[in-house]
Amino acid sequence: VMEANKYALAVTPHKCDQKPGGYISNCDKAGCGTNPHNINSQAFGPSGSYKIDTTQAFTVSVNFGSKIEVTLKQGSNSFQFEDCGNNSGYVSNMNEAFDYGMVLVMSYFGGSYNDFSWLDGMTGCQGNCPQDGYAIYSNIEIS
Repeated sequence: VMEANKYALAVTPHKCDQKPGGYISNCDKAGCGTNPHNINSQAFGPSGSYKIDTTQAFTVSVNFGSKIEVTLKQGSNSFQFEDCGNNSGYVSNMNEAFDYGMVLVMSYFGGSYNDFSWLDGMTGCQGNCPQDGYAIYSNIEIS
């Protein structure tokens, strides 16, 4: 659902051709993504000039229901956006998969600029995203 590095973030649900609970052979690759940089270019980035400074700890909350709402918080700063706008097909497909049951997976990934420019190319980021950094996942709550 969420893909990010220190320059950009994308929340991207995907639709699959098959119903949850069985073998799934095809899901759309592009999904219905929202990148906060396209809403506010100063919302998220690696310095104190951004509302959310990605060089410091911050909280991400994602609420699923009739829409997908994402909130980023850091100290007294917050930034909220709705994912996929009015594209309810993605939201209803995601909710159907949640109703069936899902496994939470978190990973840290990076790669060449050519492979990741879809995520952060519009930010002015140049060069590769090294895979030797670190991420801390803590205080995870599912309710």
